[in-house]
Amino acid sequence: MKSANDTTLQSWRLKYNAALAAHQGCLRALMDATMAGTDPAALVDNEARARLELDRVRDQLLAAMTEAITGRKAGEALSKQTPANSVEADSPDVAS
Repeated sequence: MKSANDTTLQSWRLKYNAALAAHQGCLRALMDATMAGTDPAALVDNEARARLELDRVRDQLLAAMTEAITGRKAGEALSKQTPANSVEADSPDVAS
């Protein structure tokens, strides 16, 4: 049985592939219209919307992948602890 993370990742991968195919279709139509010498104004708007959707879905896929790998939501702050062997510049032990 798949875990929730696997199901979520698979869902975002499918959405990403669909958005990518839609964007590629828009690019093909735009190229064909340009090569044929027709006005591609409406196609440019469609391509821009498809690109925005592709970017949005890619961001969500990457966030889901990050969460699956690290166990933290994307953008969640990392621990502010410093490694034990690090020396801060303000430390009196640091020679100038």
